[in-house]
Amino acid sequence: MAVPVTTTSGFERAAPEFLFRAEMTSTAHEQYDVAADAQRFLLQIKNPDYPAKEIHVVMNWLEQLMDKGEN
Repeated sequence: MAVPVTTTSGFERAAPEFLFRAEMTSTAHEQYDVAADAQRFLLQIKNPDYPAKEIHVVMNWLEQLMDKGEN
């Protein structure tokens, strides 16, 4: 969403407007980012052509990483 603002005679805002709609993935981290030039978005969206088939969970990954660093 975007909110038009003006600052010529103080701060005023207009009503929020949708930029676009996208079916986002359900994750606990950020699902989008803005390009450095502020002209594009990078979105993490669902792709029905490639559904998730499996999830790999790595337990004690920090300990494994520390062990590799000592070799």
